[in-house]
Amino acid sequence: MTKVLAYYLPQYHSIPENDIWWGVGFTEWDNVKLSKPLFKGHHQPFLPLFDNYYNLLDKETMVWQASLCNMYHIYGWAIYHYWYNGKLLLEQPVKNLLDWSDIPIHYCFTWANHDWTNSWIGENKVLIKQEYGDVKDWRNHYRYFSSFFHDPRYIKVNNKPVVVIYRPLDIPELEKMVVLWDLLCKEDGFDGVFIINTVWEPSELFRKELLNTCSALTFKEYRFSQIALRFNSSIKNRFSRYIYDRYLKISIKAQHEFYSYGVLTRTSYKLMQKLPSNKTYFYNVFTSWDTTPRYKENASIVLGSNPSSFKNHFGKMLALSRKTSSDFIFVRAWNEWGQCMVLEPSQEFGFGYLEAIKESMQNEY
Repeated sequence: MTKVLAYYLPQYHSIPENDIWWGVGFTEWDNVKLSKPLFKGHHQPFLPLFDNYYNLLDKETMVWQASLCNMYHIYGWAIYHYWYNGKLLLEQPVKNLLDWSDIPIHYCFTWANHDWTNSWIGENKVLIKQEYGDVKDWRNHYRYFSSFFHDPRYIKVNNKPVVVIYRPLDIPELEKMVVLWDLLCKEDGFDGVFIINTVWEPSELFRKELLNTCSALTFKEYRFSQIALRFNSSIKNRFSRYIYDRYLKISIKAQHEFYSYGVLTRTSYKLMQKLPSNKTYFYNVFTSWDTTPRYKENASIVLGSNPSSFKNHFGKMLALSRKTSSDFIFVRAWNEWGQCMVLEPSQEFGFGYLEAIKESMQNEY
């Protein structure tokens, strides 16, 4: 039975680093509230239903989120994990979740192993550089994971704790690190580690260092589709790209970047049907994409996304997941309000995205 996992951003609480970088008390809600429409018909600001600007350090918030997941057939969260060679950021919500063992939600980590930057103000200055260290550091990282792995709610496949790696090809000694984690998992009473590597571009499907270091692959869907459209050389697709460029890049302001939800998702579905058969795949479906709250005039925006278009795409990808007996289908995202990738109830769509999943999943139960 295919289970839905939603990417989860643990950002909505103040931390000392953000106080220094952005001002005391800063959270992503500040960007969301101040967002402005950039053109006629642009749905900004995109806000939570009933102005629910929650604090993730409040237990009631996580209880509410978990109850919604259970009600709408979302199995669990792939929680973004920010680890910088021993330094943690935004770690308190998942630490609280571990302590709050009565909250009925499954979860795993998605290691967001990128530099921490201030790119959304146009400077792209590295605030914390990602460094991967050596065996000592990898062991230290595993020790942090271990207490979570032993939580009965932590997601496992065949007694192997799941860890999603966001940018696996950025890790210089990825294979050595994964081999060590697998050994440490076995010493810890598990049957190894279940690594899910994220694929960003079609060409990466042929990278041995990506394929040989994981149990399964997932995708950064809209990026994967964008790249595929850009480089597909067939006559049909060259014509499609001609239309694509003129329809999508309706340059209201030259710095804006536009994409079509329909074009991207149809491309994604076709690509997923033609994947090589040498690996396990967990498909990835995105709800929407609009970085206006973060990047303002330099935003990247997907046009035509709404609960109806999402339901159509999700239903197709879910059927493909069932056909290939995939354990999971990933949805980006539960609460990335700063990029408008949201399943949570919104002022614009209410519970529409959650209803889309529930209706699509009904045959699974």
